[in-house]
Amino acid sequence: MLEIKQTFFSSIIYNVCNKNFYFSIKFFELEQFSNMNILSITLVLYHNDLSTITKTIKSCLQDVSSEHIYVVDNSKDLKLKKIKSLFGVNYLKNKNKGFGSGHNKAFKEFKIIKNYKYNLVINPDIIFKKNVLKKLVRYLENNPQVGALMPQIMNFDGSIQFARRCLPTPEYLIFKRLFPNSRLSKDYELRDFEPSKPIELIGICGCFMIIRLDIIKKIKLFDERFFMYFEDFDLARRISLRSKVIYYPLERVYHEGQRAHRANLKLLYHLILSAVKYFLKWGIKDKYTNQTNMKLLHMMQKNSL
Repeated sequence: MLEIKQTFFSSIIYNVCNKNFYFSIKFFELEQFSNMNILSITLVLYHNDLSTITKTIKSCLQDVSSEHIYVVDNSKDLKLKKIKSLFGVNYLKNKNKGFGSGHNKAFKEFKIIKNYKYNLVINPDIIFKKNVLKKLVRYLENNPQVGALMPQIMNFDGSIQFARRCLPTPEYLIFKRLFPNSRLSKDYELRDFEPSKPIELIGICGCFMIIRLDIIKKIKLFDERFFMYFEDFDLARRISLRSKVIYYPLERVYHEGQRAHRANLKLLYHLILSAVKYFLKWGIKDKYTNQTNMKLLHMMQKNSL
């Protein structure tokens, strides 16, 4: 620790002389991050491709050490257990009770809320560049009013994946499914609007979501009534009632994002069931959704692509 301090203050003295003090501190912050128990990462697996998981874990290891990565395996077999020995991550075999339940299991079994300040909920088909996590955490550190954020989500071909959206309504979901090129579908996915700076936007995706864990202490974990789908909307909405939920387009990650529910009847069933549960919980027509969506759409009209 003494060596770090000496290096840091030597750097300050040197850079004051060269008028680069600000950049010296920022560099120090990036280097220091990996040595702090500030960010944990949770992944939930279910018969995923090992090579795909490997790319995701390697992306994470650019910014955090393996001891801070927690994997819950909901698969029916132990084929993916080898990632524990391959990467030294924390591994837990679990009965499949859904996506949100899997992350909740990690929070509880590994005492994540007690031991960390932030947690990254990430899908095992995401990749990103070095320092992305550090920059996102720095933003959270500098903005304590923010309870959760999501960066820009890209397809592997470099196009924007419209993972940031209005809050769902029955009309949006029906038109997105049946008429994907309709005006309502485009509005729901905010296709004509891509901000150039961080904005408050509640409809973020659970494929990559960093959460301030103090908020989780107040609102609790994922609602396990959602087996899969809509648990991210539900959590982000609950967070938004106590703090800000931010879409942060200044950093980007890449998501394979296969829409399996379009071809798989079982997944489509879970999608519909979760949508019904969501609207039973929050209401089919509720004031909060209408006000939030109107604000976003008004912003979109003023700043369209």
